[in-house]
Amino acid sequence: MLTRLGLTALTAAAVIALTALVLNSTPASAHFVNPDAARLAARETSDGRIEFAAQVGGALFLPERRFVDASARHGRWLHSSLVYLGEGRLGRIVARRLADGTFDVGLRLTSLEEMLIPDRGRFPHDYGPLADDGECAAPADPALDDRGRFAHDEDSLADDEECAALADPAPDAWLYSPVFFIPNDVFTVYSGDERISAGYDHTCIRLGRAGSVGEVKCWGSNEFGQSAAPDDRFHSVSAGRRHSCALNLTGELVCLGSNEDGRSDPPAGKFLSLSVGYDHACAISVDLGRSVICWGRNDYGQTDAPPAGTFRAVSAGHRHTCALEWQNELVCWGDNRWGQSDPPTGRFAAVSVGNSHSCALSIDGILDCWGYTDEAHPIEDLDGNRYEFLSAGGWHVCAIAQGGRMDCTGWNGYGHAVNPPGRYALVSGAEEHTCAVTLEGAVTCWGRNGFGQTDSPAGAFASLASGYDHTCAINPDGALSCWGANGDAQIEAPDGQYIAAAPGDWHTCAVRADGQIACWGFDGYGQIADAPAGGGYTNIVAGRSSACALHQSGRVDCWGRNDHGQADPPNAQFTAISSSSLHVCGVATDAQIHCWGRNLEGQSDAPPGRFTAVAAADFHTCALRESGQLACWGQPDDNRTNAPAGRYTAIGAGLAHTCAVSESAQLACWGINSWSQADPPEGEYTAVAAGNSHSCALRPNGQITCWGITVYGQTDVPAALQQAGAVPSPLLSVEDVYQ
Repeated sequence: MLTRLGLTALTAAAVIALTALVLNSTPASAHFVNPDAARLAARETSDGRIEFAAQVGGALFLPERRFVDASARHGRWLHSSLVYLGEGRLGRIVARRLADGTFDVGLRLTSLEEMLIPDRGRFPHDYGPLADDGECAAPADPALDDRGRFAHDEDSLADDEECAALADPAPDAWLYSPVFFIPNDVFTVYSGDERISAGYDHTCIRLGRAGSVGEVKCWGSNEFGQSAAPDDRFHSVSAGRRHSCALNLTGELVCLGSNEDGRSDPPAGKFLSLSVGYDHACAISVDLGRSVICWGRNDYGQTDAPPAGTFRAVSAGHRHTCALEWQNELVCWGDNRWGQSDPPTGRFAAVSVGNSHSCALSIDGILDCWGYTDEAHPIEDLDGNRYEFLSAGGWHVCAIAQGGRMDCTGWNGYGHAVNPPGRYALVSGAEEHTCAVTLEGAVTCWGRNGFGQTDSPAGAFASLASGYDHTCAINPDGALSCWGANGDAQIEAPDGQYIAAAPGDWHTCAVRADGQIACWGFDGYGQIADAPAGGGYTNIVAGRSSACALHQSGRVDCWGRNDHGQADPPNAQFTAISSSSLHVCGVATDAQIHCWGRNLEGQSDAPPGRFTAVAAADFHTCALRESGQLACWGQPDDNRTNAPAGRYTAIGAGLAHTCAVSESAQLACWGINSWSQADPPEGEYTAVAAGNSHSCALRPNGQITCWGITVYGQTDVPAALQQAGAVPSPLLSVEDVYQ
């Protein structure tokens, strides 16, 4: 069903208006009288183009791409960019110029195959009324900014016309079509490119406000340059762990930040869409017929190309990838330890993957999730509900229903899976924080931002140890205190007396005064439940999701996550042990060092010699020789293996930096220093412990001093983006460039 909205070849006053009001600070849905009623509008602009828009329920919506040259060749259908039409609807305005200079104009919702066209839509040459339903009086012409005006672009569209006055309309006057109705059962699932993307510890957004359309702005951690947005205009942006990538207006990929594993070396060519995961990225190639190309880290096959085919969308997660085929079926590859790469059968419209789970929306909006879950973090809580947009974070998922209602569920350690009140158009979930764009166009973020891991407690302490984002210390009476990140209650130590403590990434283990082991916090890998029973333990260390304890016999027992063999200690006797996230090292009774677990960077290849202490970092290891000199091995980036000369008595290693206490009780630190974690304060110290991006040290009087990161800032949204209308909600599709 097509109707003609006559745009005569532009007599002085022949113009058509397709929609009217510019989005303002009030949610569009707040204007709805009848959300199913719609009209199209058009007008001629002063530069000789026709501009189109759509009116739904009394609110007028302008696509970003909405102009067509009045002299466009006739017969060819043109379409606007994707536009949000209220109540969760998305669609495009379509138009074609006929030989007589008039235009056929319609509205195609993304959920419908047919075009919705008003009746009696042809504008006669005398510009008489279009309809006789009493609705020909157009509202006052609103002011219109320059947002999204693509001059003389025949692939972009404008709006049609409405009840034209009997007199010739003046230039820039809106004309409206008669009212038509959108079917009540219309349901739209949006699966477009990312306009807002929450990465591991930073966030990026593609702006849509006047004067800055297509610019990218990032905030949060910039330790590897991942937030240094390039000076260009883009269709979409996607943020990962230490890098970000964007798709520019010519369809080419640009990446910035860390280039470990080649993650910031995108392939050449033109692409339709992009998704950046934890350490890898994927894109849909135009040159190769909508096939998927991936690059970056590939330890689980996450960048292995999927079966040959044509794809609509792709989503890169932590260690796996899923793509949506042209026939709306799902394909996943990569890590599948929890079934996250075994998608359900059926037809789907959108897919989003997280760390160890995947979620998708069927073509009718039904949410389905699969992969890792547990009783405390039931990611499937929203399964079966009907939504129009979704984003899977690290361990949670958020989905937006009709009208902008957002639901989140899953692990909620930093409050990132409980959304603030309001109505939303877009959402992006990261590892431990979430960001969204409201219907008014403002940006808001919540979740992990600052943990107080450098806010050391008052008092006197005898020992301390640092984990990923929290630290624990034991006072002379054996009481244990922990501070910092607490998303899984990892700093809430049970009462009692302790002789050793080991903060991991999201859990903590300790040895009680009677030699028994106690663990608390996140238990996704048995790092709590599988702790060994019995006594006799003298020391303990913790990794990302594992732990090892030293028995008084010299034996080492390990438990928890074991994907790199970090829970398989060698058959030897030890006097000291140290754990990073994924590997463990120990000093044996013969003073030799043995390491086990991850060794991709050589961090488990200990040199020969006699040692008294060892400190395992994520990608490197350092140890203290019997002579007091330091030795380091593994990944040399950021000088992390360039230990200073001199003689030392204690050592501690963090994620990518190391600190040691010299014989004169002074601190020396080296390695990455993006948060000043390798800039220790002056003074005398007896012990040191290092975490992800912070360090703590023990003074001779028992006081603790900490320095380094306290706030990532990934949820500190720039003030300009928190304003209503800062980032308009109409969504874009990069396919507009190629169709």
